[in-house]
Amino acid sequence: MDKDKLDIKMITKSNDSRQSTTQTNCFKIWGLRITLIVLLLGSLGACQPDETNAIRIVASLPLSPDKSGLGWDTAQGMLLAIEEANYQAGDFIVEFELLDASGPDDDILVPEREEANAKKAAADAEVLIYLGNSYSSGCKVGIPILNQAGLAQISPGATYPGLTKQGFAAGEPAIYYPSGERTFFRVVTTDDMQGPAGAFWAQDQGMERVYIVEQEDIYGQGLSRAFNQIAQIIDLNVVGTSTVAEGQNTGLETLVADIAAQQPDLIYYTGFRSGAVPLIQALKQGDVTTSFMGGDGIFTPALIEELGPDAEGIMATFTGLSVDQLDDSEGFTQRYEDRFGTQPGGWSIPGYDAMNIALAAIAQAGQAERATVLNSLRYINHDGLAGHYSFDQNGDTSLLLISGMYVQDGQWHSEGLLRVQ
Repeated sequence: MDKDKLDIKMITKSNDSRQSTTQTNCFKIWGLRITLIVLLLGSLGACQPDETNAIRIVASLPLSPDKSGLGWDTAQGMLLAIEEANYQAGDFIVEFELLDASGPDDDILVPEREEANAKKAAADAEVLIYLGNSYSSGCKVGIPILNQAGLAQISPGATYPGLTKQGFAAGEPAIYYPSGERTFFRVVTTDDMQGPAGAFWAQDQGMERVYIVEQEDIYGQGLSRAFNQIAQIIDLNVVGTSTVAEGQNTGLETLVADIAAQQPDLIYYTGFRSGAVPLIQALKQGDVTTSFMGGDGIFTPALIEELGPDAEGIMATFTGLSVDQLDDSEGFTQRYEDRFGTQPGGWSIPGYDAMNIALAAIAQAGQAERATVLNSLRYINHDGLAGHYSFDQNGDTSLLLISGMYVQDGQWHSEGLLRVQ
């Protein structure tokens, strides 16, 4: 299905928008771009904010045309949060715009799309917070643009360490902040913890020989290095490393043959679902039954839907809490199912929490000024679904969580929190 054929009305809009109390949320399609505009219109009552006191939040995420994958899990978490807040942040009415940062046929990031989305938001003075991207490679593109505009940015999913602290490339993280001021925040734990957690989890299961398949971007290669560094320390033998493009689904026969020849106990994959699915299918076709573990990029119900029985036993590390680990698991799941007709994915949680942190920062700022909102965000203290959030001077979350997930009976299940040392 092409994205320009989507036209999904989420909430009905009355004919008289100025006197309606109805909330409107519709997908409008222009070419390859999906734009979700959520507007609160009309009179909200004497105790409600004046409708002229409106500000905007923009989100940019990789969105698949079939509404599957981590991008949509994240987006629907955001939408649920803003609906529950009645599209308000303190004295402000909030307009929410969701932009697609992927191609027309899948949820593979297109850097040029993220660049355009960031420039669009930066040029709009009413935009006070930018939510996104979920992908580290997207944030690599967007951060400098938003930083020059003084626009606060919260990522619900980017985990590459070098975006906020020393990474694996020269000049990081300063190269992403041309203004010299930090404007980027994230609600998930970074890969310098996720990689070690995966290595220790493999060791705890008795794995001795690991073959790494890394995605060719800063997320995949950064997570691979973080895993490998600890593997060397704990005598986990990395018997081979290969690199694949994001979403690569051809030419995998040579890779499968090399993996089979090395006879690993575990294949560790550092990419997204778009590449994991064809790789796992190729492994099955090649009669390679080695255990498979990925990073948080494969942790989505869509992986199981696409693989079917072949997903059984797959493991993933996740840089947060899964739904069944939440204190309010039943309540959140019920509200989400009532709204979207499906169970939340793990990425629905950071999406939900990121939106609520954005709303809290705007309310706390009390002024529709980017600099004031940015400063408010730096000192935010917020109790979210996953726990208590604040940010350090680099913009990293105080909530450091790595969960172990595995597929059993067609569902993701939690192994609990993993050790990182």
